[in-house]
Amino acid sequence: MPPSATRGNPGLFPPPGQGGGETGIPEARPGTPGRPWVVGLLLPFLLSVLPFIVLTSESRALRNRQREDQQQDWMERARRVLERIPERTALPFWVERAAQRLQEEFGQAIGPGPVTEASFRRALRRAAARTRLPAGRQSSLWAAFYPDPAMQQDPVLLSGDGFATGYRFVMNRILTEVGREAASLPSQLHTETWEPRLQATFGESAVSELFAPGSRGKGFSAITQGKQAVALWNLLKVGGRTVGAFLLVFPYPPQSELLATRLLLHHWDEVFPAQGFRPAFLPLPGAFPEPRSPWLSPDLARPGARRLARMLLRQSFSRPPRRGAPLGRTILPADRTLEITECDGWWALLGVPSLWMRHLPAVIGPAPPAPPIFLERLAAGYGFALLAGWPLLLAWAGLGGRLPTPGIRLELILWFAGLVATPLALILGAGGKLSLNLRSNREAQLLRAVEGRLLDLETGSGRLANRFLSLCRAVAATPGLGATMEDLEGRPAGQVRERGDRLLEGLSQTCRQGGMNLIGLFLFGPHGGLRRIEPGHIPSQRAADNLGAFHEAIALELLQSSGPASPTGAAAAAAATAAATA
Repeated sequence: MPPSATRGNPGLFPPPGQGGGETGIPEARPGTPGRPWVVGLLLPFLLSVLPFIVLTSESRALRNRQREDQQQDWMERARRVLERIPERTALPFWVERAAQRLQEEFGQAIGPGPVTEASFRRALRRAAARTRLPAGRQSSLWAAFYPDPAMQQDPVLLSGDGFATGYRFVMNRILTEVGREAASLPSQLHTETWEPRLQATFGESAVSELFAPGSRGKGFSAITQGKQAVALWNLLKVGGRTVGAFLLVFPYPPQSELLATRLLLHHWDEVFPAQGFRPAFLPLPGAFPEPRSPWLSPDLARPGARRLARMLLRQSFSRPPRRGAPLGRTILPADRTLEITECDGWWALLGVPSLWMRHLPAVIGPAPPAPPIFLERLAAGYGFALLAGWPLLLAWAGLGGRLPTPGIRLELILWFAGLVATPLALILGAGGKLSLNLRSNREAQLLRAVEGRLLDLETGSGRLANRFLSLCRAVAATPGLGATMEDLEGRPAGQVRERGDRLLEGLSQTCRQGGMNLIGLFLFGPHGGLRRIEPGHIPSQRAADNLGAFHEAIALELLQSSGPASPTGAAAAAAATAAATA
């Protein structure tokens, strides 16, 4: 506080006997105008309160910035989930989950020891009983046991309780051929003769690619016995060895989209674990025989979450449909898909429904707790000191008490502290904002770096594939390659092996010089072929034989498509197999 300018001008706290008797307070009573001690305390009061105002304002700005970052992070996670909800509310997704659960239950039920037909049948029947299928008893299960994983023996189609009996011939052939393809043997399903059979069994949209290895475990639409259904097939393995296969057919139940929505409500934590929010489905307007109340997750039974769901429902429709009318006046809240809706400490974000959904998807969750901010704590502590100090000081002075009289040094220190407190509060606020900006910029920089690396990886893999393809075409265009293959036919085995090894070594050397690390190189002609397996890549001779059989099937298709036997056909087969094995 300021010192006295002169001896005749007392300071803020005058010494006893100056201007106020023994207490140092002017003789005028409190409440009278022109009190000198009130005027003297006004400037210190302002200097002490101004830093509190600055700290409170800066901490509130930091809190708002943190809240915006929290909302942005929450919205990003919610949008990723909402984008996948339409797929999760479709029956094929739950059919695939049921098939996956069937495989898991089978692996637990089969037990140790050799797998026989009886143990396979018993384990699969037990696994099917433990698996809760979406269509219940209306589902059909076909299964085949493979006595020999190499498919040298005919599979056994299971029958009896729990297994379907219709379409036995077709299902037996399908499960046999997918097993042959899994053993790297040619499959008859991809021939023209099987296309009509598949379409007669699964509908006109059925194609042989649905039973290719890439479609294993994926549901596809089918029409069986005049009813729309979802079909799925997969292999059953024990210890990495294929012991059988199964095919499931799930007919669409009435209102299947509502069934899938209910399944998602009850199995949310399994489908979207540890997300921090729960699903809510708001009924879309229409002539659907369903209640007009929202479908909420059981975890959203709290009043705040229910109020928020009702608020979203009111914002979705401006007028309900009249009795007998298919639609009312509807307003879909597109803006609610872009920003968070808040109510009583709960957040919500709407998604976009798919064509088959009868509900508007939303996610609702409690607002995340606000992280502590140093400026808030500092402002709270400083405010408490002000509330505790100034009322006591004013009450003491108003009741005629004697104010403390600091020395000149302490008074200068107090004035200095009052003058620098406000700039210091501004500096602390600027530092907090700078820290948040640096963190946000760092996160954005790391995100851009990861995206750049992924883009470089994708671009680099494309360039690498193109370079390898060009190299394979150059190998296939080697002068005299087709003629050499033709010349080797009919010669003794020793000459074929010697000349073939030299030819393969030369082509392998060309590939290595081009930067291609080959696993194997295969050359096929109309009447035979040559192969070279690089050491260290194939674990066993059986695996090498399977790899050769696989590429031989590809080469035969290429040779057949290229017309009569010719050097061009041989070269084309060589290029295709070399590219596939690189």
